[in-house]
Amino acid sequence: MQRGAGGTRRQKDERLNLRVTAEEKLLLQQAALAAHISTSQFVLQAALRSAEETLVGRTSYVVPAET
Repeated sequence: MQRGAGGTRRQKDERLNLRVTAEEKLLLQQAALAAHISTSQFVLQAALRSAEETLVGRTSYVVPAET
């Protein structure tokens, strides 16, 4: 489980599947081994980091007008 805001544990109920070549799988496994984490955790961390980088700056904030 992963920790959410406030340190509470969140259960992972969702699955994400992807197909890779043998070479891609080996590269991901080697990188995960070097990082001392599972291949799933390595791929998840990399994907989340990429998603956050892609979305940075696209968030807009609405400030209410003063009355």
